[in-house]
Amino acid sequence: MPDQPAPDHKEIDKLLAAVDHQLSCLTEQRQASKRERRRLRRSQFVLRRRAATMITRTVLRVGLILSGTVSFVIGLIFLVAGKDGGKDLLEAAAAAWGLAAVIPPRK
Repeated sequence: MPDQPAPDHKEIDKLLAAVDHQLSCLTEQRQASKRERRRLRRSQFVLRRRAATMITRTVLRVGLILSGTVSFVIGLIFLVAGKDGGKDLLEAAAAAWGLAAVIPPRK
């Protein structure tokens, strides 16, 4: 058996320190990627919610405007025809238009 030189402990310590440093770097990168993933998921959730809110606002606003217009026209017809309920329909039209005006428009 050939004589092998004694292992150099300084070399092994250097290798272990390098591996330990690499492991800590990978752990930090993993934690950073987890934080980034959470941040992206939150921002995607916020964007989806904002889009749904904008669509809902728009649909509600258009619906209120249309129902106010229909109530106004029918109320005018009732008033001209002399039937009861014309004033109530005009009040409902004013209320619907007022609510539509309060809802902020889509940006």
